[in-house]
Amino acid sequence: MRFLLPHDESEFEIPDACWQASGAAGYVRTESAFAALPGVKKLWEQLTSRSGETIQSIHCPTQVVPLIYVAPPGRELAPSGPVAGTPGFDEMRMTRVLQAICSGVALPPIEVWRGFPGEVRFSPRDGFHRFYASVALGFTMLPVAVFRYVA
Repeated sequence: MRFLLPHDESEFEIPDACWQASGAAGYVRTESAFAALPGVKKLWEQLTSRSGETIQSIHCPTQVVPLIYVAPPGRELAPSGPVAGTPGFDEMRMTRVLQAICSGVALPPIEVWRGFPGEVRFSPRDGFHRFYASVALGFTMLPVAVFRYVA
């Protein structure tokens, strides 16, 4: 199945077998975003706090933002990009993500980097399969956990 990104109407594909096996073909969306866990806690990563100090962990609560505000993961930049025919596409992973979303299972939010001052968009850091599954299922909003760029 081929789908359009709302950002620029470029296409991406999810194999028909994956779409059918996941149950997505009969899915009726009732919410604007997939069900998400309340946040993400990162341990053992060095992040910079708002005060500028280096910290070892951070909790990022889930926020729901318009899907259009999250830049599509670049296929050439994504070592595990979820677009069929690109390196790193994992059909079984996409099937599991679609199954979970269609069943209402709460998944982790998509981890994004906050844009630089003045930018509206967020850049995905993790959750590429969830991003493309959300587009394919017609969601208009995305649950995200926002991380700051570390300078």
